[in-house]
Amino acid sequence: MQYMPSIELINMQKLAILGIQKEHVYAAVLMLGIFITYFILRPVIQWLLLKNSYKLLTYVISSLSILVLLFFSAYIIGDGGGMDFTLLIKYTLLTLTMFGLALLTVNLMHFVFRKWFKKSV
Repeated sequence: MQYMPSIELINMQKLAILGIQKEHVYAAVLMLGIFITYFILRPVIQWLLLKNSYKLLTYVISSLSILVLLFFSAYIIGDGGGMDFTLLIKYTLLTLTMFGLALLTVNLMHFVFRKWFKKSV
C-alpha cells in the first residue's frame, strides 16, 4: 500500500482472526486523522473569528469546497473522462492562488484607502 505505509506496521494476520479487515484499519486511521485535524484547526478558527477574519475564512472554506468537488468529480469520472488529473489539480490550485492574491490585493487597497481618506478628512 503506497498511500498508508505506516499501516503495514500493524500485524494484519492477528487482526484478521478477530474479523478486522484492512478497510477497517484504514477507516480507523482516517478517523484518527480527522480528530487530530479538528483539534488542531479549532483554535485557529476560533482565533480568526475573534479577529473578525470572515473574508479569510470564506476564502478558505470556498477553496476547500472547490477542491473536494474536484476530487469527487475526478473519482466519479475516473479514467474514462480522458482528462489529465494532475493538470486539472495544477490549474485548480493555480486559479485558487490567483483568486486569493486578487482578494488580498483588493482588501489591502481598501484598507489603505480607508486609512488614507480618514486621515485627510
